[in-house]
This record gives sequence, structure tokens and C-alpha cells, in this order.
Amino acid sequence: MRLAVVTASLAALVAAAPGPVTTVREGESYIVELDCVGCHDQNNVEGQSLMLNFTLAPSAQSVLLNGAPIAPLAPLPLTIHAIQTPSLQNHNALDSNLNLADPSLSSVNLAYSHSILGTQQRGKHWIQFDVTSIHSATQTQHLTSPTQPLVELLVVESFATRTLHIETLQLASRANRRKPFQMKCGRLAIATTSFDPAEWDRYGKFGSASRIWNLFWESATRVFLGPGLVLMVVTVVVGVVKVVKRRAERKRSEGEWAGREDEGEDVEAALLLGEDGFFEEEKDDEDEEKA
Repeated sequence: MRLAVVTASLAALVAAAPGPVTTVREGESYIVELDCVGCHDQNNVEGQSLMLNFTLAPSAQSVLLNGAPIAPLAPLPLTIHAIQTPSLQNHNALDSNLNLADPSLSSVNLAYSHSILGTQQRGKHWIQFDVTSIHSATQTQHLTSPTQPLVELLVVESFATRTLHIETLQLASRANRRKPFQMKCGRLAIATTSFDPAEWDRYGKFGSASRIWNLFWESATRVFLGPGLVLMVVTVVVGVVKVVKRRAERKRSEGEWAGREDEGEDVEAALLLGEDGFFEEEKDDEDEEKA
């Protein structure tokens, strides 16, 4: 999906005059050919660039970079892919028929530093996007050169409609990047987030407490839903059967004991009745003698 967006944008890029920044729609969509200083492709060919598409979302409430929301920045991990291609200056054959299946092109994952700089004008913020490394299926390349360019966007928010507008998009070197101003509290008006996909897996960032918890929770769930679940079910069934059998035995024992008590009461009653009958017979004999 994101690659398809980049492909469509590349056609617009080629149609325009070659340059590092091409305007697709003023204030809404831009294509950046970001020079990748010191990068080479899988054939060790230098002079590489990263194709970045900065476009407003359909709702105009966020800015997307190759389909990923960067303003406001989505929660990490936010993986951003980019097309690595020979620089336009070294790739004169590039045209509107560019195909992503071309072996000279490759998709890479970006490690990046994302900064939001406040301004002294309400509703305006600078977004700085600096690519620090690129990861392909075969290699990782770190972009450590001080001359490595980064992208700066001035994003304006309309308080009436809650929509965004890209007022300015430009490239700057790391050394000449825009500096944040100091607020009255003494702090700098900047918030920076760094992300490297090599430091994350599906459980979270390596070494973080949240990753340990997620790993423990999934392991426990796997145990309970795997052999542990069978063991737990068997244990519950055996326990229920034992309880039922124990209650049945108790009821049977109570019934036998009650029967014995009834039998003893009957014998005792018979004896008492027998004694009463004997005395009655003696009384009858005495009455006959007196008569």
C-alpha cells in the first residue's frame, strides 16, 4: 500500500523538473529525494537516495510519510519504509514507467530521529525528520555524516477546522538544522523521539519493562492455552469427580447410619413394649386371683 503511494508519487516527481524537493500539491503533498550520504546499494553502487512522500491524510488532520503518520507521531513502534534508488543526478534513465520490481530499486526500513519544535506563533510547529540508519534484508547502513541532510516541515493547524497545512518543506544539514527557542520556564521547546527497528521486536523495545511484561504474558498465555490448558482442565475434572464421589460416599454413609439408628430405636421400642405387655399380663393375673 505504502509502496504503491510512493510509485504514484515518483511519476509526478519525474514529470517535474529534477530536484531534491518536488511539489505535488501546494501545502498538501511533496516528494523528497533525500541524499543518502555514504550509502550504496546491494551491488555497492554509491550515489543513492531515499524517496520520501510527505502528504496530508485524507482528513487533513495528520501528515503521512510514505503512509505512516508523523504529525502527530503515531505510537512506537512506527516502522517507515522507503525506496532506495540511485540519485536522480546519476540515474538519467529514470522515467514515469519506473517499476518497483526493478532490481536496481529496493525497499529499506528507516531508523530515524523525529523532533517537534514549538514556535512563538500559536498553531505552528516545525517537524524535523532525520534518517539515522537504513536496514535492508542483507545489510544495515548508518548515516553518520554531519553533511547528511534532514527534512524540515512547518506544519500549521487551523483551530477552526482542526486541519493541518504544510506551509514550508525544506532540506537542511544536521549542522545547520533549525534550533528550538527557549521558553520562559528555561526549557527548550522541542520533543525528540528516536526509533530503530533493529532495537525492537513484536514484544517491544529490547531491555524495556514493557517488553519483559509482554514476553512473560505471552509465554504464560501460551502455556495455559497449550499443554497447560489441557493439564488444568484434567485437574479440574479430576477434582470435580473426587468431590462428587466424596459427597456420594458421605451421603451413603449417613444413610446407613440413619438406618442403623432407626433399627436400634425399633428394637428398643419393641423391648419396651414387651416389658409393658409383661407387666400388663401380671396385672391381669393379680386381678383374676383377687376376683
